[in-house]
Amino acid sequence: GENPDELEQEWELLNKAFAWDSTYLPAFVAAARFSLYEGDEVKADRWINQGLELNDRYADLYLQSANMTKLKRIKGIIDTEAGLKTEERFLQQAIQLEVDLMKQSEYITRLRDYYFENNNYLDAMTVARNYARQVPLLSTYLKDQRDNMSAFANWLRGSIGYSSSSLDPMKELVQSKPQDYILIGQYADVLTAAGKYIQSITELERAQKILS
Repeated sequence: GENPDELEQEWELLNKAFAWDSTYLPAFVAAARFSLYEGDEVKADRWINQGLELNDRYADLYLQSANMTKLKRIKGIIDTEAGLKTEERFLQQAIQLEVDLMKQSEYITRLRDYYFENNNYLDAMTVARNYARQVPLLSTYLKDQRDNMSAFANWLRGSIGYSSSSLDPMKELVQSKPQDYILIGQYADVLTAAGKYIQSITELERAQKILS
């Protein structure tokens, strides 16, 4: 959550935004998000529904719906299995509706993490691999996201027993980004899974030097 004083200030700013334009959709998204920070899923639900009444094709509202569903599931308000399916559906809707490639990338990452957190490793890998293959490389940000998704897919594949096919792609990524300590750590994990312990330790030591 956020600092209570900061949250109060943000609510004040939101009220000003609504006073300026009562149909400003980002304000509904922010209001839903702040309500979730406060643990009030009822209020968040109300903000989301009000936003959807104005525009039911506004992607960010579906992302907040996914976040709200996750909170309800964690709190035991809704059935776990049904909640998981609903959360997945909202995330997929957000991805399909979003036209901004940077924001869509964030939603796809959220879907990937949803699968990973719920031990659905195959779908997590598929989401990451498909994104890495299909994303248009129109900016440095999108290129970095492509590399991050590729690294994730190869790291996960290598970590669950398919290290031989993941070593070369991970090595290439590390060589292209020699200062990326997170990427080096992922490469070290794959090396360990492949039984290459000395190389793994060498990579971890290199990552440590970057951090120090």
